[in-house]
Amino acid sequence: MRLSLPGGALTRKSIADVTRRRLRTALVVLGIAVGVLGLTAINITSNSLNESMAFSANRSSAPDFSFNVQAVDASLASTLAALPNVKTVQFDTRYNTRWHTSTTPVSIDIVAYADFSAVKINTFELTSGRLPGPGEIVMESSDRQLQNFAIGDSVAIETAGGMQHLRVVGMLRTLGQPGAGFLSLATAYMSTDELSRIAGITSPNHIDVQLRDTHQVNVTARALANVLRAHHVVIFSAFTPGSNTVQTASGAVFAIMRVLAIIALILTGFLIINTVTTSIAEQIKIIGAMKALGGTRQKVMRSYLLSVGIYSVVGTALGIGLGIFAGY
Repeated sequence: MRLSLPGGALTRKSIADVTRRRLRTALVVLGIAVGVLGLTAINITSNSLNESMAFSANRSSAPDFSFNVQAVDASLASTLAALPNVKTVQFDTRYNTRWHTSTTPVSIDIVAYADFSAVKINTFELTSGRLPGPGEIVMESSDRQLQNFAIGDSVAIETAGGMQHLRVVGMLRTLGQPGAGFLSLATAYMSTDELSRIAGITSPNHIDVQLRDTHQVNVTARALANVLRAHHVVIFSAFTPGSNTVQTASGAVFAIMRVLAIIALILTGFLIINTVTTSIAEQIKIIGAMKALGGTRQKVMRSYLLSVGIYSVVGTALGIGLGIFAGY
């Protein structure tokens, strides 16, 4: 008598081995499903998060080098732009102060431009409202993570001349800038004339530079600094902006979670091996009977591998389905 696998006695035995011990089957399937669920959910969540952070992680308009200075004449921009390896130079005015929220004051970095239409570095998109005028301010949309507000609300800003109340007339997103909640730092935008009125800053004090070849950043930075010093510009600090910290941190967290999910799958593999080993030990006499009836070692082994395949298919399908749901 010959035993055939497809639709034969060994196939029916494999299915019976899976269905007869329901608790064991449930535990094995659950173990596979949990591992697959975790890995699937982590991958989907990571991809979705990276897509949602694509704007804040985009460094295409970020500066390659920046200077904080005491004051600089706007006419010096063309001189700096003429230096070798300099692609774009942009002057703006920065004012770091405290924003009084309903709970506790938080740091806020106010950026002022003379002409918002001429911004080429740290570009932004206006998501609602309009650009600011006298007595007005535009906030980063992520600033609402620190204090909820809406267009038309008034924000209180500390200045040397006392508290200033400015009306929010718009919200925007700055390309390549992490959220305010992650940095614990709000960002806002004003016109240079209005910032000069409330803070007394009459000249640009911040310089952003984009380079043609970033490998020559140190040489170019020294050349820029020499020109600034030759024009009696006091340099407070010079720095190269780092990589996007939000993306780096989230990538590290998801990498650790993937490793844990893979470990869970490996442990599930040991669980399957233990289950099959136990099943074989329980069925020594049955295996002997199958061989006596003509079953070869290959066919008997195929029978138990079919049981493993059933466990794997059911557990993987369940895990992927739940993982997609959980990930999204």
